[in-house]
Amino acid sequence: MRLHALSIRHVRDLCGGRQAGFWFEVVYESIRKEVGEQAMMPLNIILRAAACFTLAGSCGTVTSSVPAALQRAMRAMLSVIATVLPALTASASLLQTRVNSTHRDPGASIKKPVGMISSRTFDAPNCENKGKEWKDFCGVPKSSIEKTDVIKFDGVEQRGICSQYHQDRYLDQIFRTIGTTNTFFVEFGARRPEVLNSAHFRMNCGWSGLLMDGAPGGAANGACPDCPGQELLDAPDDAPVRLRQAFMTADNINDHFEKNKVPCEFDLLTVDVDKNDYWLVKALDFSRFRPRVVAVEFSSYFKSDEKKVNSYIEDAVWHMWDITGASLAALNDLMRAKGYQLVAQVAGEHGLWVLGSEMNEEDKGMEVPETVEESWQWQGRLEGKPAENFEDVEAPCEDFGCATSDPSCPE
Repeated sequence: MRLHALSIRHVRDLCGGRQAGFWFEVVYESIRKEVGEQAMMPLNIILRAAACFTLAGSCGTVTSSVPAALQRAMRAMLSVIATVLPALTASASLLQTRVNSTHRDPGASIKKPVGMISSRTFDAPNCENKGKEWKDFCGVPKSSIEKTDVIKFDGVEQRGICSQYHQDRYLDQIFRTIGTTNTFFVEFGARRPEVLNSAHFRMNCGWSGLLMDGAPGGAANGACPDCPGQELLDAPDDAPVRLRQAFMTADNINDHFEKNKVPCEFDLLTVDVDKNDYWLVKALDFSRFRPRVVAVEFSSYFKSDEKKVNSYIEDAVWHMWDITGASLAALNDLMRAKGYQLVAQVAGEHGLWVLGSEMNEEDKGMEVPETVEESWQWQGRLEGKPAENFEDVEAPCEDFGCATSDPSCPE
């Protein structure tokens, strides 16, 4: 039997639903913190299985439902982990040191905050990097740029400021190149407001904007009702930043933008709902709401010639470890039709697109890489995990910008 046969869905069902998902995250993250970021990928199968077994053992009625042979295998795996953990920790620490030594902050003249940057974890509840010392990483006003350069990411720091991975570092570099205008953002889903693409810009740079989530502070795979930022739910409609409960669908996305007074043109949009991201971006009327930079979660499971998308189900939500979302190739076809160039992918999680009219005419962005091997979804492919309920999609049209029109913004 494969080690990951005892899936999180099995454990969740046996242990009573959502609480199981939450405790799985706790167990998995505790192991992840011990072995370090770099050691996680090769240990993914073992650690996931061990975490599931640890969780199963904590659910009183579970043990009898788990095959005896699998129980013995899990105990053996836990024993192996306990034996090699010190060596793994040391190796991961050395590897991280080598990785860090190859990166520098963007711009040699930029002052870096004193002290160690708090690295992000996949489910951290808050951002520890807050304060005026981070204002050097807020992009620059467009009015201060004489000519837009080609967007480059050479030497960009690979540890995030507040974002889940290092998306905010890449976004800072983009806004250093094309500049900022109204410093307004929109981001959904926003379960943990301090660990978002917009979090650093909101807290350290003074940006305003709108956060939306179908269940703020909650999730089927681990709620976080006490995560900082939930108080933004109570912010008045005229507050510079507010969080609103809104389950986004292809039919209501434009209504939610209008209801919450999203400006016609704004600097940053992030779409990360773990399921219908492609369909929401496709349904958004870019002639009414035109972001200059767009970040969308994608599935690293698929290769560059696989234009695959989760079939649209209006009320769909992600179940932990299910392959989900849309391939980068499918999203790139959609974004090009709307007039955007792909400029980066970050950690195998988010693609970053910039409005073509904002870019240097010589800047052609980047091609979709043949494979993106940094994320857990690619690892799932290597393990033989199937991608269920996906369909092939075609580009809305062939020419760049063919699926949108210039925004009809009021003067």
